[in-house]
Amino acid sequence: MSSSIRLRPAAVADAPDVAGLLMASRRAFIPYAPMAHPAATVLAWVAQGLIPGGGVTLACEAGCIVGVLAISHTEEAGWIDQLYVAPGRTGQGIGRLLLAHALAVLKRPVRVHLSGQHRRPPFLRTPRFCAGIVDRWQ
Repeated sequence: MSSSIRLRPAAVADAPDVAGLLMASRRAFIPYAPMAHPAATVLAWVAQGLIPGGGVTLACEAGCIVGVLAISHTEEAGWIDQLYVAPGRTGQGIGRLLLAHALAVLKRPVRVHLSGQHRRPPFLRTPRFCAGIVDRWQ
């Protein structure tokens, strides 16, 4: 991973770039599933709901957003709601950096939201995680 990747909280001004990364990542990694919402609706959700709701961290390099993490908390668990890495930037440790941040700030157990359209992400295929629910971190 490049040591020039920095994490920072998202601001509403980041919404166009965040929405663009979410949509590009979905198109690249889930090409068989059509987008459920038009781009304008995704942008509005990011700008009016996701970012203002808090818990959104960006991985940035040279001023560009290369990863997005959204987390939340309930009484029962910490949740990883969104974890996206820009197409062309996978395998460079960006997702690992965002995941480590989530695990550092979330209370246990940590759970992951997965839609039925996603294959089990690589980080859930390791012995550290249990069947799509992250209840422990070794």
